Amino acid sequence: MHTVLLLGELNGSSAPALEAELERLCAIGVDAVTLDLNGLTDIDAIGVTVIVYRRGWCKRRGCELALLADTPLVREAFARAAGGERVPFVRERAATRVPPRAQVALAAN
Repeated sequence: MHTVLLLGELNGSSAPALEAELERLCAIGVDAVTLDLNGLTDIDAIGVTVIVYRRGWCKRRGCELALLADTPLVREAFARAAGGERVPFVRERAATRVPPRAQVALAAN
């Protein structure tokens, strides 16, 4: 299990950084990734769409994608975009998991 901590804003201009990291993880054979969205300061409909799309993309490559999001900002963005039903949210990191292995700092607009 890999955890990727996203920092900053996830939108159309910053989404390619997330996509590149997911592609890298799938290419090296990672079978499960949790995106920790608690470090986001903003996420728009494009950010939600990218996550929903990349979940299917990862799954076709044998990698499960889940989300960790305890902030109202993220939950509300997914509710508005109706993506919350298609991407599983996990409540918290398991105590036995290692700290995040990767961080993706997203550019602010």
